[in-house]
Amino acid sequence: MEEDEVVRVLTREILKRDVDDEQQAVRTIKEAMEKGKQDPIRTTIDDERKAQRELLINDGDMSFISSDDEDFRWIDDYANGRIPVGLDTGDPEMDKYFRYKKEFTIVNGHSNVGKTTMVLYLMVNAAIRHGWKWVVYSSENRTASLKMSLIQFAMNKPISSMNHMERKRAYEWVGEHFTVISNKQVYSYSDIIVFLEKILKQQEVDAVFVDPYNSLKLDMGNSNIGTHDYHYEAASEFLTFSTANNVAVWLNMHAVTEAQRRKGDDGLPVAPYAEDTEGGGKFVNRTDCFITIHRKVQHPDHAQRKVTEFHVRKVRDVETGGEPHHSTTQFGSK
Repeated sequence: MEEDEVVRVLTREILKRDVDDEQQAVRTIKEAMEKGKQDPIRTTIDDERKAQRELLINDGDMSFISSDDEDFRWIDDYANGRIPVGLDTGDPEMDKYFRYKKEFTIVNGHSNVGKTTMVLYLMVNAAIRHGWKWVVYSSENRTASLKMSLIQFAMNKPISSMNHMERKRAYEWVGEHFTVISNKQVYSYSDIIVFLEKILKQQEVDAVFVDPYNSLKLDMGNSNIGTHDYHYEAASEFLTFSTANNVAVWLNMHAVTEAQRRKGDDGLPVAPYAEDTEGGGKFVNRTDCFITIHRKVQHPDHAQRKVTEFHVRKVRDVETGGEPHHSTTQFGSK
């Protein structure tokens, strides 16, 4: 709208209110328009934000405060042993420190120590013992090879020792309990979350495994945030997804290279700490449970190479089972 037309329309509306001095009204309109032209757009935007904030402060909505009734009910249930603990693994010793829970879990460790293998075993264990349905994205393993590993754990014997009917039945069981996302393309964390939301609309999902997080595509678009903030946002999104949908989210992550230079008394690399994860402490801060998997793959004694160390670095919710600890267990037959 042209300025003269704006002045004419505003003058007409003001004169409807029985204004005494028409010329003064016109001058006031023009002065206001000039001031508006001179004011930076940022000032106008800031004023709008202040007004919106003021509306929020005064809208009377106090639903963000926790419910005293709900909180006391949880405390009373806990005191009376009515809060269910996490699901068991079947190993009484391991169950003292680790439980299957629908929460955000990160697994770290050095490369080639069997992180993925150990996690796949735990996933099959959860599926057999508790019927958990999993969604898996593994960018570094052929999807057929991944399914074969799941079959072997489910049947507790090598694929070569199974007959055709055993392989077929085991493959069908894997299909019922594991949905595997194709890795023919590299996806970002936001792509994975969109896929998960699509799958949730079609079927029940108890847990998700992303292997490894470090291989996901960086997709910062046109945003001005750095990689630190991007990864913090990713960790927060996975945590939010887990909480909002009551789904366990497990991320497999590499440890930084310098952590592998840390040696024990035997001269071999020791297990990395949680803060040795690529991306640093932000992942430790956001996760509910943190696990480190380690093997001394360079040990001269072949038997010692088979020993898997399972370190529980963090358990946020100890009331429902588990606590930080480390243990070693004989695992596999490599």
